[in-house]
This record gives sequence, structure tokens and C-alpha cells, in this order.
Amino acid sequence: VFPADQLDGAMEQLSGLHPLGRVGTPQDVAAAIVFLLSSASSWTTGAIFNVDGGVMAGRNY
Repeated sequence: VFPADQLDGAMEQLSGLHPLGRVGTPQDVAAAIVFLLSSASSWTTGAIFNVDGGVMAGRNY
């Protein structure tokens, strides 16, 4: 756990891990949930949605 005075620096370091260049927000996750609950996702089956700013797409396994 980071002390409050170090939180901004820690979050800035984490943003460098994400290809989109920022740390995700609760709104980012909520948008994916809203999509999945909507009729717009009615043709979606068996999908895995990585709501992670591109981290998984950039990994080499």
C-alpha cells in the first residue's frame, strides 16, 4: 500500500505499462458492462473482453 503522498507517482508509473498511456477508470469498466448488457451485444458469444488499456494485446507469450 502506498502512502497518500506517493500515490500520484505510483499511478504515473502504472500508466507507462498501458499502451493507451493511462490507467483505467471505473467508467472504462462500466462502459464495457453497459455494452454487454445492451442489445448492441446480442450477437456476441463466447468472447473475452480485456478491459485493460491494451496490456494483454501487447504481451508476447
